[in-house]
Amino acid sequence: DYKAMEKLISDDPRLNICLPCAEGIRVFNQDPFEALISFIISANNNIKRISGIIERLCRLAGEKICFDGEEIYSFPSPERIANLSIEELKNIGTGYRAPYIKASAKRIAEGYDLEQLRFMTLDGARKELLNFPGVGPKVADCILLFSLGHTDAFPVDVWIGRAMKELYFDSEQPTRAELKNTIESIGKYSGILQQYIFFYARSAELGKRH
Repeated sequence: DYKAMEKLISDDPRLNICLPCAEGIRVFNQDPFEALISFIISANNNIKRISGIIERLCRLAGEKICFDGEEIYSFPSPERIANLSIEELKNIGTGYRAPYIKASAKRIAEGYDLEQLRFMTLDGARKELLNFPGVGPKVADCILLFSLGHTDAFPVDVWIGRAMKELYFDSEQPTRAELKNTIESIGKYSGILQQYIFFYARSAELGKRH
């Protein structure tokens, strides 16, 4: 209920600055395997390169589909990605991530069920994902938020760090414990609200203006 989310933001004197530029935001509900591989690819990467790599991966191992008169490719199955060689994965631009992508796809192809994470606590599900090669805390939280229904997963990157510092800590750098406690205090929809915070941080170019 995004109207309810926006009311939470508008009623919060620290967050209401995020709302005017961010109305209309919607959060992905992506296939968990696609999210796993996509966010492994996203680590230390930019949007243009991520999009290009995923498109080439789909062409390499996905199924061809005719849609609206156009040929497109589905996201590959775990089995198809697991059967690719490291060299094939590197050739589409994945770089050092190639072994992580192959190993993670192999684990899913061999029967690991990502859907079970939907029913775990946030901490438990995060610990499970951190066992996948190439998955760190931010990537784990992205997967949990964007594909597994954990609305309290709160990915933290440079932009979110800048925004939280300004909105909650009077531009002072918080400790890791202070940041964690603040995120938890936002509540069970903190991950949804994070998207509004993130959009505000990017729109306002926080950190570039000082």
